[in-house]
Amino acid sequence: MPRAQKGQMMLFAASPREVFREIRNYLAGRLVGATRDETLLQEIVKCLFCRIQLERMSPAVLTEDDALGISKSYRSAFAMVKHQLPALFTDDELLLDPVSLLYVHQALRSIRLDSTAYDPFGDVYEVFTGSSVRGQEGQFFTPQNAVNFLIEIVSPRPGERIIDPACGSGAFL
Repeated sequence: MPRAQKGQMMLFAASPREVFREIRNYLAGRLVGATRDETLLQEIVKCLFCRIQLERMSPAVLTEDDALGISKSYRSAFAMVKHQLPALFTDDELLLDPVSLLYVHQALRSIRLDSTAYDPFGDVYEVFTGSSVRGQEGQFFTPQNAVNFLIEIVSPRPGERIIDPACGSGAFL
């Protein structure tokens, strides 16, 4: 995939998983000392929460392409997220540098985080966590097309209850 020149918008693949793979590859190649997928996963999860916060609070920021401005906006959004979700993010800070945050920001533009067609948190977890690690930990993901098919067959109605004790990221919910 061609990389954009300075000042140009990045072009990203169509599916959310492909976008997350591009982000993972970019960050792994760029961030010396932070190539472990677990560390990169934590940073992208933080960015997803920031993106949701920015969509709610400052939608105009979403079209920005200035690395320092984006960095400032994401760090401010993350401070709000930490305040709203103190049990999830305790002493965490965003570790990505401004250029990396800009790349992630531009990539996330191509993903609708409010879509019910896919689970961005589940997708990012699957991309950043290798299959051998998931298997060792007993984690197995139901493919989205299987989830859609099973939901269509069951055809749940409002007011019915769903029990999924091994829901993971909640794809069936």
